Amino acid sequence: MAPQLRRTPLGCANPHLLKAVSTIQLLGLAALAFGAAVYIWRGVKRGMHADAVFFAELVQQLSPLREAKGFRLTRNVYMAKSFGHRIATFEGPSGIVDAAWDGRDRDILLLQRAPDQSNVAAGERLAEAHIPQGAATEVYARATERIVTVAASIGRSLTSA
Repeated sequence: MAPQLRRTPLGCANPHLLKAVSTIQLLGLAALAFGAAVYIWRGVKRGMHADAVFFAELVQQLSPLREAKGFRLTRNVYMAKSFGHRIATFEGPSGIVDAAWDGRDRDILLLQRAPDQSNVAAGERLAEAHIPQGAATEVYARATERIVTVAASIGRSLTSA
């Protein structure tokens, strides 16, 4: 017959289970958990920094292209509480062009909308690229090239794009 475990008044078996684990083992486990948390946090911070640098460089490349066609940068915002979305808006006589970084889905979008449209999401998608979490710099470079190439081909009017 198998030995029976003693039960506490609350019905728990073996209330002295933690006595089988030494203090050194508990400290080691806590240190491992802390180290894993720091490692993950550093990766997240590194990714956020890479996204910020990517978007700043993209806006820097788009600005002269859009200015040459009569547009000017009127808004460049970072929405930290909204998954890290970023939007750069270029307004011109014929319409509005937005470069929008979707921090949740990790997509960069080039959108075009009429001057009377205030909602960025209402814009027509001209180009987009997906950048996976932890992507190499080459992936960021390809996304930048795709957006800049399409932005350079946008004419002065919304109908000639």
